[in-house]
This record gives sequence, structure tokens and C-alpha cells, in this order.
Amino acid sequence: MHQGQLSRQEAKKLAKWLKSKRSDRYFSDVYDRQVTQDDATEGENSGLSPKQHESLKHTVLQQLDFLARTQAQPGKLPPAKAFTPPKWVAAASLLFLVGLGLYLFAPRPTPTPSVAQAPAIEWVIKSNPPGKKTLIHLPDGTKVYLNSESTLTYAKGFTSNRQVYLEGEAYFEVAEDSLHAFTVQADSLLTRVLGTAFNVRSFPEENLVSVALASGRIEARVKGSETTELLVPGEGLALSKVGNRAVRKFDADLTTVQYWKEGILHFDQVSFPKLIRILERWYGVKIEVKGNIPKDSGFTGTFKNRENLINVLDAIQFSESFTYESNGKKVTITF
Repeated sequence: MHQGQLSRQEAKKLAKWLKSKRSDRYFSDVYDRQVTQDDATEGENSGLSPKQHESLKHTVLQQLDFLARTQAQPGKLPPAKAFTPPKWVAAASLLFLVGLGLYLFAPRPTPTPSVAQAPAIEWVIKSNPPGKKTLIHLPDGTKVYLNSESTLTYAKGFTSNRQVYLEGEAYFEVAEDSLHAFTVQADSLLTRVLGTAFNVRSFPEENLVSVALASGRIEARVKGSETTELLVPGEGLALSKVGNRAVRKFDADLTTVQYWKEGILHFDQVSFPKLIRILERWYGVKIEVKGNIPKDSGFTGTFKNRENLINVLDAIQFSESFTYESNGKKVTITF
């Protein structure tokens, strides 16, 4: 029986391998084998569609990534049976199965991953529906301005392990702590800081995930890569969610970032389809467009805090000829 001991050299190899793309492929194969084996043992299908299995697999890998960084201790892993050499690869398999088990059997809707002889992690999930923005105060003193249709997930009382997960958009004013870095994971973009202010955007329907730095310094990298990009105020970094996931730097429009955070609606040379999506998210309405939608027009405008939707639509009519009808949470625009 393996005693769960790793040498310092093996622990370093394990930590490096866990960050590589090879580990993701390895864990994906382990997941598929484990689920197939469980279904065969139970004599029935798990009830999950292939798409649901892929979603579950992605979530388990995220939980494992968090577990490996926050809980695994170099030189000591939970004891297990039937390991095969090399030990550090076997240890990785154990970590994955632990992460898989923790996710599958954790209570919903907030999973509570744990390891042997370690207190359970209690997850906090903050979500905003369309039309709502909130200011969140994290346990370490960090302020997070969470945009509409956005979700922030973090561990309760996470002052020593300052990692959050974001879907959507948020502006962070990170409390300074020289001993504990603050990390934001949005899709595959990881942003690491000690104390600064920056904006992260990663909406599901958009092809890019980006970070824009307002003050201080940050390190950004793609999950699974050891290459980091250092940003200074006024710089941004964008990551493609499709294709080769190319990373590129750009000059950040910090004025636009400040606008949404302060409740000011602003758009600059935005196409009509994108403008409709912005209005739906901003006001929490569903907009139906009838007729021929202009595809080449660019709309620019700035509206004060809490400007009502009717006034915004009236202003847009000066640039494009259309009629509209508003009925509660539904708006119909006709060209």
C-alpha cells in the first residue's frame, strides 16, 4: 500500500504537471473511464446527456484546480490503494478522483469540496439578473462592483486563499495584502494581484474574455500556461474563447469601465444588434426587432444614471428610423 508520501522533487513535478495541458487531457480520460465504470456497476444510465457530462467534467476540473492550489500539501497526500508508478502521476489521479467525488456527492446548489482531515469549504455565490448591479464587500475588504447578468463565486472567509470565479463582468478594488495574492478566474483567463483596481469581462455570448487595469499592477495568464503578461495602468489583455485562444494586449478604455460601474449608460460606435443586447442587459427587458436590422450603423451615446429606457430609445431614433412599443418587460422595435 502506498503511504501517500511524496519527495520534494516529486511534489514539484506534480505541481508543474497539474498546470499543464497534458494534465487536463489526462483527467478528462480518467473522468470518462470513471463515469463509464459507475454506470456499468449500477446497471443504468446516470441520466446525464453528453452535453451535461461535458459541463460536469468542466466543473469538476475547475474544482480540482482550486483544490490542488488551496488544499494539497507538498510531501503529503491522502493514503490510497493500487497506485502505479511514477508516484507523482498516481498522486494526480488520486487528486482528480477526490475532486470528482467531492463534486458529485456535494450538496446542491453550493458545492463544499473537502479533503481528509480538512474543514469543508463553504461556497458563496452572488448573481445579478438583467437590470441589476450590486456592490459586494468580500471578507478581506475587497470591493467588487458586479454587473448585470453576472455571477461571482468565492469561498466564505477566504482571506488566506483569495480566489474568486467570475462569469459576466465585474470591477475589482482589491484590498492590499502582501502575503496573499488575489486571483480572478474568468473562463480560462487567470488574473493575479496583491492590491489594485481592474475590470474583468467574460459574458457567455461573447467570444473574448478580457481584463483592463485601472491602477497598480497585475499578472495575467491563460490557465494551463506558465507564460504571464504584466500589465500597467491603461493596458488590457484579451483572450479568445475559440480557436487558438490567442492573447493580445490593447489600450484599455478606462472611461467606459468607470461609466458602467457608476451607473452611466455609454456606447461608442456600437452596431444595432449589439446595442439591443446592451439595452436588454442594462434594463432587464426583452427586445424583439422586426424588419430589416441595420448592420453597418454605429451608435454613440452617453446617458446619465438611471435614465429610463423610453428616453434612450427616443434618442436613438434620431440616428435610425424605427418605431417601438413598450409593454412592461417587453419592447418591440419595428423598422
